[in-house]
Amino acid sequence: MKYCNILILSFCLFTLISCNTNDTETEQLSENDTVQYAVTIEMTDVTFEPDHVTIIEGETVRWINTSQVTHTVTADSGLAVDNSNVILPRGAEPINSGSLAPGEIFDYRFDVPGLYRYFCVPHEAAEMVGEVLVETQN
Repeated sequence: MKYCNILILSFCLFTLISCNTNDTETEQLSENDTVQYAVTIEMTDVTFEPDHVTIIEGETVRWINTSQVTHTVTADSGLAVDNSNVILPRGAEPINSGSLAPGEIFDYRFDVPGLYRYFCVPHEAAEMVGEVLVETQN
């Protein structure tokens, strides 16, 4: 009886571990397959690199904070000191990543074609501004 209980417990534990590992691998594959980044923009000390990119509507841009200071990706005239640092196409919603600590990432999918001008809230005075031109898909 004791041997049977150990065998059943071992089988259940093996099954549980096997199922958990397979689910995790499937989720990772699905996530990687569904999100394609058209471009990656690095946030350095006071610049977006590159500061101007062109993509196709429906594509996603990834921003990575590679500096040692906090940044934002913001296209919201309500948060800008200088409204010329914000351009949004008609029908586009304001963008605000919130504070991104060093090493953090922000992804945004652009579904409305047009020119987007964005800035970093803490570094707007240093002219940390970037642009994304979203072209229509043919």
